[in-house]
Amino acid sequence: ALISWIDLAEEVVVVDSFSTDDTVSFLRANLRHPQLCFLTHPPGLYESWNWGIQHLRAEFTYIATAGDTITRTGLQHLVAAARSFAADVVMSKPSFFHESGQRADEPFWPMDDILRRHESSAPVRTRPLEMVVYAAAYPGGGLLGNSASNLYRTRCLQGNPFPTQFGAAGDGVWAVLHAHESAWCITPERCSRFLLHP
Repeated sequence: ALISWIDLAEEVVVVDSFSTDDTVSFLRANLRHPQLCFLTHPPGLYESWNWGIQHLRAEFTYIATAGDTITRTGLQHLVAAARSFAADVVMSKPSFFHESGQRADEPFWPMDDILRRHESSAPVRTRPLEMVVYAAAYPGGGLLGNSASNLYRTRCLQGNPFPTQFGAAGDGVWAVLHAHESAWCITPERCSRFLLHP
């Protein structure tokens, strides 16, 4: 899934958390990029993300996760929005699919409410205070949606790593912790696909 846009990437970092299913062998055999780096880190989702991000030099970070994909034009759209709005985080909502390929029902996310309130069909920059209010209004998390649908300014994540003590909610907690100090942009453009795993 990376092959359609990998030439847009300044660098590619793969973090292996002691995989036993030949994922790393598959990637070594099939992934080509002049700045490709393989790292190893003990298991832990956000610990591994943070480890990989600390090794990046590129201006922006896109986190590719298993089963979730982004289009070439979608990635270009997120980068353009980040530059246009000087954003640290650009959020977009993915389209949801079952493993069978069938479209799935969509959950309601805070970004749905934000876009509705802004009444915009184009990317919008939100104010930090607005994001703090949304973080408080949705205490269950979900402010970031799915990180495989978003783009991050690398230095923002390097200075503020994802918290690792909240199980699978580390990116949601990150949004709450840094809502007040980050520059946020939300786009209604659907740039990616989220795969619902059983």
